[in-house]
Amino acid sequence: MKITHRGRPVGEVRGDTFYKTLKRDHFLRVPVRSIAFTPHTLWEAQQAGAVYVEVTEKETGIKYQAVVQTIREKGVSIERGGFEQQFYWPLDKWEVTDPKQTKLL
Repeated sequence: MKITHRGRPVGEVRGDTFYKTLKRDHFLRVPVRSIAFTPHTLWEAQQAGAVYVEVTEKETGIKYQAVVQTIREKGVSIERGGFEQQFYWPLDKWEVTDPKQTKLL
């Protein structure tokens, strides 16, 4: 299911995960490096069955995974000039998968 914001697709729910791709310059830089969501998109993703959110950084393929409900409950609310309320979740709280790192078996 496509997740939209103001009629524009921002991601999709497949199975139990809300998938979203962002350019690195769309990550928040202040007050801390983080990824932000509008409350509505998180709610809509949960209504579509999402338990997790996975954000892929477009330029590098790095994937950030977290629990949707955790972001909704513990994310920090922010209202930046020209934007509506968002919840941000700092990058150091995400589970990160970098496709360039290889595992030694």
